[in-house]
Amino acid sequence: MFLSHNHYDHLDYDTVMALWRNNQEWIRFVVPLENKKWFVECGIPEGRVCEMDWWDVLVVGSEEGKGLKVTCTPSQHQSGRSGLDTDMTLWSSWFLEHPGGSGPDAEPYRVFFAGDTGFQFHASPDWLPSPTPLSSANPKSLSSTVDANNPYPPCPAFADIATRLGSPDLLLLPIWVGGTYDFVRSWVPLSDALSPMPRLKVGLTAANHMPPWDAVRVLKLMTQGDAQNKGKGKGKGPVAVAMHWGTFITEPVEVLKTLGQLQWACEAQGVPFGRELERGEGREEKASETCFLALDHGQSVVL
Repeated sequence: MFLSHNHYDHLDYDTVMALWRNNQEWIRFVVPLENKKWFVECGIPEGRVCEMDWWDVLVVGSEEGKGLKVTCTPSQHQSGRSGLDTDMTLWSSWFLEHPGGSGPDAEPYRVFFAGDTGFQFHASPDWLPSPTPLSSANPKSLSSTVDANNPYPPCPAFADIATRLGSPDLLLLPIWVGGTYDFVRSWVPLSDALSPMPRLKVGLTAANHMPPWDAVRVLKLMTQGDAQNKGKGKGKGPVAVAMHWGTFITEPVEVLKTLGQLQWACEAQGVPFGRELERGEGREEKASETCFLALDHGQSVVL
């Protein structure tokens, strides 16, 4: 099974056809509304592409309804590539639920894949405060006041998803504002003072690309009060894994800045940050905590 949140922005013909050629016996493409046509035109059999609207449900590998449950869920991002096809296809996130074991005490395992999405528009040019040593600031005070004066409401989809479908055990969340803006801006042959495009501020694109601060907020929003319950029952708290960072960059320092901003946002909002999963013998207390991981490209982790 291969999930797409929108082909215009994140898939290309060569990638899709390579997946098809190497997995023809079993692969199915699950896509948001109005994306199926593109896959079929690429040569994928129509019966292998399932097109879904928000809140549609598909059960894969079902045995008496106990297969992998796939729900197409909302996200906040525009679609389109050429400027003439803006918002003509649906953009989505995905929620997966595995039924777990076969015993009477088996609990489902839930995964939320946010895709490319924003959380809240931040109009203030002063947002977000620059990361500072937390020893010189009150983290609780910072966390409660940094968004207090924002007149624009956050996207309600994430709270709605957790309310409807349950709190995820694993969340894949974007943490970077994206490289497209700076790439386009680099083609303007004018100085900063004369350029019609201002320098990138994370608040400008946060409605479509959530920065680390908002990603931590989404993690907490979707798992509120759940870490202790999961820790008592399973010995494992919810885990977020950062994605959409460190690939299309204008300079290497952006990678370090992104990681630093995520670590700072986690510390300021009381969420453990890590570069690996600290679980195992002798680490029971940490195992029951919510945590946010930033893995290296190609790195694997067992949950």
